[in-house]
Formats: sequence, structure tokens, C-alpha cells
Amino acid sequence: MVMMTTRTAHPTDEALTAYIQGRLSLHESAALDRHIETCNTCSQKLAQVGSDTFCDLLRQPTKAIASASEIELPSELQGHPRYEIQQLLGHGGMGIVYLARHRMMNRLVALKLIRRDLLASPEAVD
Repeated sequence: MVMMTTRTAHPTDEALTAYIQGRLSLHESAALDRHIETCNTCSQKLAQVGSDTFCDLLRQPTKAIASASEIELPSELQGHPRYEIQQLLGHGGMGIVYLARHRMMNRLVALKLIRRDLLASPEAVD
């Protein structure tokens, strides 16, 4: 559960760190997304909270598999309001992974799209 401080309706530093590191449930992450979109205090604080090691690794110079201009993006990702696709990182049996910039947080994230045919299977989604 997303922890809020007792004096305000803001998430705790621990909750913000868990958010950045992707350790929250989808429901908790969505709740924090909504809060951060409307709270300048938490948006600024998010930039100061501990970094995500995975994102730090992504920031290191590497040879891209394919840049965003070289790949055909699914329609759901073209002009997405929250994510700007940077490059294709890889693909496999479950789906495709992109390096993207989270527009609001101005941070790099790994964005994984699950294959459409797997979404019909509750076991695969779990």
C-alpha cells in the first residue's frame, strides 16, 4: 500500500523510491501517477529521491538496437502522452521492451509491451 505522511496527503520518501524502482503494484503506481501529475511538491521531490539502478545503467552509452526513428511503433505508443520512445531494447516470447523517457518525470524507463495474444490468458498476464 502506498504510504502517505500523516501530516499531509503526500507520499512518503519510501513510497516515492518504491515508485521510481517499480516496486509498487499497478494500482499503487497508478494512484501515485495521479498524485504526482497534480502535485508540484511531489514532482520536484521525485527528482531528488534515490535513483533507479536500472535506469542508471540505461543512461550509460551503449549501441542501440534500433532508434525510435528506425522502428515501427504500435499505434498505442505513437505520440503517447506519458512516454516518448527512445529505442527498441529487445524482444522475446512475452513481448517487446523499449527504452522510453517518462515525459513528466523526465527519466528514462524500460517499457515492456506484452504480446496481444497473451493478454487473453489470465495466467500469462499474472
